[in-house]
Amino acid sequence: MNNTKNNHYLSQCISKNFKIDEHAPMWEYDFATHMGPRVRSIEKLFAGRRLWGQELEETIGSELENKLALIIKKLTTDPIERYRKITSSTIEEVQFNGSIIESDEEKKILSKLILQTILLQQNSIKLKDPSSDDRLQSIFKSENCINMNVALIEINPLMNQPPLILIDGMMFMFLVPENKNSEKLGHICLMFPINVERLLLWGNKSDVDYFAMRYRNIDYLNLCRIEQHKKMCKVATQDKEYLDSLVRRVPNFNSGNNQVQISVCRE
Repeated sequence: MNNTKNNHYLSQCISKNFKIDEHAPMWEYDFATHMGPRVRSIEKLFAGRRLWGQELEETIGSELENKLALIIKKLTTDPIERYRKITSSTIEEVQFNGSIIESDEEKKILSKLILQTILLQQNSIKLKDPSSDDRLQSIFKSENCINMNVALIEINPLMNQPPLILIDGMMFMFLVPENKNSEKLGHICLMFPINVERLLLWGNKSDVDYFAMRYRNIDYLNLCRIEQHKKMCKVATQDKEYLDSLVRRVPNFNSGNNQVQISVCRE
C-alpha cells in the first residue's frame, strides 16, 4: 500500500459538502499569514505533508472517515420538516429547524468529530513527539463518546443569510448561562457545521434555544468562530464576495463575549 503524503486535518468528506457549485472554485484565506484569498481544491484544503504516519492515517480512515462519510451524506441530504404557522393572511417560517439524532451508533461516530481539533494541533506543532501517533491511534479506536444529545439543525434556506463557512478548526464552543440562582456561570456546548446551512449541536432543548437566539445572525456566528481561533485560522468558502467582506471586518471584530472568552489552543 502506498504511503499517504498529504494528511487532511479536516476530512474531505466534510469539506466537499461546502461546495454547492461543482463548477465554481473554493476560496481560502489564511488570517494568520494574511495570504489569499486563493483558489484551493478540496484535495489540498486543510491538509499538510506527512503530519503523521501511515498507520495513524489508516486508523483515522477506518475508525472515523469511512463511517463518518456515510452519516454526513445522510444528514446533509435527508429532508428536514420545517415549522410553518399559517393564518388566513400570512405564512410564517422559523429560522432554525431540526431533529434529534436517535441512533446510538451515529452519535458515537459523530462524537469523534471533537478529535478534529487534535488533528489541527498536529498540523501546528513544530517539534513532533514520536509517541503522539500511538496515543492518537488509541484515542481514535476508543469506544468512548460524548454523552449528550445531538441535534441536527438546518438554517431555513428561505432566510437571507450568508453561508456557514469552512474553518480549519470546525468545532465551535459556546457558553450557555445558568439561571440567576445557580452558583455556576454556565456550561459549554459544542457545535459543528456539516454544510453551508446545516450543523450539529450537542446539548438539550434549552441549549438549542439559546443558540438559536444568540447566533441567529449567521454572519455574527461565522465571525465568532474565527475569533475563537484568535483570528489565526484558515477559512474557505465558494462565496468570494462574502469572504472578502470577512477579511475586511475580522481585524476589528469583537463578539462582546468578554465575561468568558473561549479560545482554541492550536498547538
